[in-house]
Order: sequence, then structure tokens, then C-alpha cells
Amino acid sequence: MLAQLLGLVARRLFAASFLLVGIVFMTFALSRLLPGDPARMYAGARATPEAVALVRQQLGLDAPVLTQFQTYVAALAHGDLGLSIVTRRPVVEDVISFLPATIELVLAAAVIGILAGTVLGTWAACRQERLPDYSARGLAVLGLSLPDFWLAILMQLIFFSALGWLPLGDRLNLDTLPPPTVTGLLLPDALLAGNLPLAWEILRHLALPAIVLSLPLAGLLTRTTRAATIEVLGKDYIRHARAKGLSRRRILVRHVMRNAMMPGVTVIGLQLGFMISGAVLVETVFNWPGVGRYAAQAIRAVDYNAIMAMTLILSCAYVLINLAVDLAYVWLDPRLRS
Repeated sequence: MLAQLLGLVARRLFAASFLLVGIVFMTFALSRLLPGDPARMYAGARATPEAVALVRQQLGLDAPVLTQFQTYVAALAHGDLGLSIVTRRPVVEDVISFLPATIELVLAAAVIGILAGTVLGTWAACRQERLPDYSARGLAVLGLSLPDFWLAILMQLIFFSALGWLPLGDRLNLDTLPPPTVTGLLLPDALLAGNLPLAWEILRHLALPAIVLSLPLAGLLTRTTRAATIEVLGKDYIRHARAKGLSRRRILVRHVMRNAMMPGVTVIGLQLGFMISGAVLVETVFNWPGVGRYAAQAIRAVDYNAIMAMTLILSCAYVLINLAVDLAYVWLDPRLRS
């Protein structure tokens, strides 16, 4: 079993290496087609033409495109993602600084979406063509139809402006010090420090952006889980389990849910990738200091190095998520192990 898993991982990573090489080339080529002058933005609006030319030379933007690509690939091989025009720091430092906020947001949204989608989908399948079924399907359609940015603004108006229950954005209040860094994620770090009031404040800041980001996953997973559960409930082995007198709960937990999870795993894998890319809008609306907002700022400023770094990170995330989905298939379905 272990040897099969290691072989699967090796094959997937080998195939992904060619994909990443193509992404590096395409991203570099497309970034050079973006309008705007990064040297002018780096030097400032009042910089003289001579100063702009000097900055362009320092950044290597005056060299031929092929030379720039060779320089970039050589630096990338040594783990150097270049200098950000926006923050004027190495992109690696920016990524290390902003990535934990996005990881925490995506993980919270994934937990909410998976729990909500699985529970609603199973609930709807067990009560077909009744009010719970119609309600779950209606909520799923809303989750899939509403744009993230519009829903984020609407929830800010309701829960911050009208009710005053939750904060407008950011990870913490301006006058609150973060917990001692252990994992880089504020909520686990606050819990590890035993600071429950701080953990509660972090949860309040995390609630709105995580819920907004989780709705597409919850909606699609509800529909997928409902359809898969209905199909499994009609199988012969389920009727046999009922004839043996097994309880409804035991049938659902031991026989139905595991077999109905196969399509859901695919949905979760795809939506996690979309969730990472969708964090750009959500983080911008909620002023969340993650790589999504960092990527939006890089695009506005035509920050070549930051744009390419974010593209590579998202691509690697997709590869790793797909690999995790493949491994989950092998774990859930023993027939695939051969």
C-alpha cells in the first residue's frame, strides 16, 4: 500500500513539473504584455526620465526579453523570486509575511463549506421532495449564484453597519497585539497561548470573510452530496443492511456516507483551488492582509515579480490539491489501489 502511494506521488509530481515549467514561461510572457511602466511606478510619478531609465536598468527591464527570462529562471532555481515594486522588499519575504493569513482564511472557509455542504446534502437526500430538500437546494443555488464581492459588501452592511455584531475587516483590531507566533495562524497561536478573549476576537474578524468564501463550496457540495447519497440509498447493499435491522444512523455513517463521498472529494479539490484564487476579491473587500490582496496590488502596479510569484504559488497549490484528491480516492475506494 505504501509503495503504491509513493509511486502515485512520484508520477504526479513528475507530470506536474512539466506543467509548472509551462506556467513559468506563459506567465513571464503574459506579464510583459501588460500595459504600464513598472520602472516609472517604482521611481515615482515625479521622477525624471533619467531616474526612470536608471531604475529600469537596475531592475533589468532594459535587457532583451529572452535575457530577462533567462535571468528570472536562473534566480528562480535558487529560490529568488525577485524584488517587489510595490513593497520594495524581496517577494519571498512578502509571501512569507502574507501567506499565513490566506491559509487561515481558506482553511476556515473549507471547514465551514465542507460541514455545511455535507450536512445539507445528506439531510436533503434523506428527505426527498419535502421542505428540507427544497430548502437545501434553494440555499445551494444561492451559494453558487451570488457574486463573492457583492455578498461580502452586503454582509458588511448587515452585520457591521446595521447590527454591529461583527467587525468590518482586518484580522485584528488596530489596538490589539497579535499572539506569540508559533504556527503563523492567529487563531491556533491564540489558543496555544491560552488567550481565549483574543481567540474570540480573531474568530469574530474571521467569520464574515470565511463564510463568504465558503458559500460556493457549500452550495456545490450540497448538490453533489445530495445526488450521490440518493444514488447510494438505492443500492442493494443498503436494502440488505436495512433488512438486517441496522439503525438508520449506522447505515448512513458506515455504509452511505463513505460511498457518497467520492464525488464530493472531487468537488472539494476543485473548489479549494477556486477558493484560493477567489480570495483575491474577498481579501480586498475585507482588507484581509493575505496573498490575495497582495496579488491585486501587484496587478494594479504591474509588479512583474510579484505577479509571477503569485501565479506559481497558485499553480503549486492546484497541483498539491489534485494530488491530495488522488490519494483520497485510493483511501476511500480499495478497488483503486491496484
